[in-house]
Amino acid sequence: MAVTVRPLMDDEARLYLEIHERAIRIERIARDSGVACLTLHASLNAERFYAGFGYSVVERTEVALPNDHRLAAVVMGKDL
Repeated sequence: MAVTVRPLMDDEARLYLEIHERAIRIERIARDSGVACLTLHASLNAERFYAGFGYSVVERTEVALPNDHRLAAVVMGKDL
C-alpha cells in the first residue's frame, strides 16, 4: 500500500493554529474556574488529533445516531 503525504496548505495550517489557540483558552478558563479534568467524546479518526493536545483515552464506546445506527467513539480526558 502506498501513502502520499502532502504538507499542510496555508489555510489548513491557519485552521489548526486557531483550533489550538481556542483549546488553550478553553483549558485556561476551565482551570481558572476550578475544573480539574476535561473529557470529550471523539470519533476514532479524531483520536490522534486530541492526543496531540494532551488528551488520553478513558474508554472506547459507541454513540447512538438519530437513524438508529451506532458510531464507534472514544471518550478522552485531560487533567488540568
